[in-house]
Amino acid sequence: MNSGPVYPARMIAPRENRSLVVQPKVSKLESVCDANQSILTSTDYSFQGKTLNELRLLAHSYILRAGTDWAESVEIRTPTSSHLHYSIEPEKTNSEIPKPVLIVGHQPEFFHPGVWVKNIVVSALAQRLGMIPLNLIVDNDLVKNKSLRVPSGSPEKPSYLDIPFDKWTQALPFEQTHVHDFPLFESFADRTREAIRNFSSNPLLSSIWPRVIDGVKKQFPLGVCFARPRIETEREWGYGCLELPISRIAEHDSFLWFFCHLIAQLPRFHTEYNTALHLYRKRHRIRNSGQPVSALQKEDQWYEAPFWVVSPKGTQRDRLFVRHTAQEVILRGQHQELGRLPLGPEQDARYAVEILQSLQNEGLSFRPRALTTTLFARTILGDLFFHGIGGAKYDELTDHLIEQFFGMSPPHFVTLTATLHLSDGPRFPEAANQVRQCEHQLRDLHWNPDRHLDQQDRSNPELTPIIARKQALSRTNPESSDQQRKQFTEIRKINAQIRKTVHTRREETRRRLQTLRLQETAHRFLIYREFPFCLYSMEKLRSFFDEICQFRTP
Repeated sequence: MNSGPVYPARMIAPRENRSLVVQPKVSKLESVCDANQSILTSTDYSFQGKTLNELRLLAHSYILRAGTDWAESVEIRTPTSSHLHYSIEPEKTNSEIPKPVLIVGHQPEFFHPGVWVKNIVVSALAQRLGMIPLNLIVDNDLVKNKSLRVPSGSPEKPSYLDIPFDKWTQALPFEQTHVHDFPLFESFADRTREAIRNFSSNPLLSSIWPRVIDGVKKQFPLGVCFARPRIETEREWGYGCLELPISRIAEHDSFLWFFCHLIAQLPRFHTEYNTALHLYRKRHRIRNSGQPVSALQKEDQWYEAPFWVVSPKGTQRDRLFVRHTAQEVILRGQHQELGRLPLGPEQDARYAVEILQSLQNEGLSFRPRALTTTLFARTILGDLFFHGIGGAKYDELTDHLIEQFFGMSPPHFVTLTATLHLSDGPRFPEAANQVRQCEHQLRDLHWNPDRHLDQQDRSNPELTPIIARKQALSRTNPESSDQQRKQFTEIRKINAQIRKTVHTRREETRRRLQTLRLQETAHRFLIYREFPFCLYSMEKLRSFFDEICQFRTP
């Protein structure tokens, strides 16, 4: 067993502008990848008739062809000078994996630069090390909103503004979502550019939005419309990964064999999945039953499977349930039967895969959930997976499943993120501490104004006896509650009298507190790292990416 990754529960996103965090270090990633390959090739684990290595060979040969085919099908433009020239040597396709595959993945949306940097670094590493960079477009996830949160106002008085790009209808997967309000969508870039004019004068959004609109006009799903210009921009800058949507990968035989194996072994997988989830919640003291994911349910003899059912006739994706009989497994959605597979714990999955292919031809598809996506990616699809901080924390669950269900050491993964600030305005790093100090001073001016009198005020004959009386009261300890109330009331009256003397100081402190609070708010905006990448200028993004990829070979 290997020692496993260092879990990023002890790792936080960097606050410094133009900073990168990678764990393990970049210099160790080639050896980490080699160690993963050793783990993955040393097991003879069987997926209902195919070994892990056979499925890996099948998947690797597929992604190279499918990546090229998909890019052509959605009309992604690739510069003639692009470095993307992947090929498989024919004599090696049936014996060994020709090149290691580095994998990243995310929903096809306008994520922040700290997410985008994974694609850039993986691309640069692959160029340097002679590997294959693969980005998984997670188009089976739901579109959760149709607006973008942007900074508005001014750097001195910033505010958030949610700008819609389409009319909200319902939560559908990216692969099924299309634009409903084209005029609203078409005007999105202009409205956004106006809102952020004091923060970013030349956002990348201006140059990529026409390509997004072009995709909408060609009736591509929303995920494709957002992914195309991002991919083209990477390639224009000399980076770029092989790109594949999860919806395409889930249609391939390598995934269908994986699907059949988990279905055939579902009672055992079900137990390990929920056990891993229970241990994770206990370790991190999580009480929310939906975090980080929901447990798999069991209804009578029906086991919930870690997959989604997607149908073009349906209004949304559905949960998948499975019931085992002596000769087959029965698949159903939330309310109706979907099909039957000749499959059992010891049966070969060949015929079951053929039936699944037929169901796909009829429009019925199955998609992995979050944990099964990374489980498939880390064991079958690739050799080294790159997570952000959040995804890496959740993959503690995947480590447990790989170890307990497959009986092998979990391959290492990489945690990678970065911070790039949108605006270059003045920072106020001490504002938060100064706000707390100022608030404390203001409270003290109210409740203990005598502490803030200068020597001249203390010599005032009108104040001297009042101050002396408060000091005397403060030294006494009333025995009855009635005496305590009288003492408290008298001290409040004395404070009110003294407070008149420090009125000017109190007003100055209030004004200073107001200024400091504005500075604190402005500072939070200026160091906020999760604004969408499309709000940044092309020059800022590209110079940052080139700077952190200095290890790249020309």
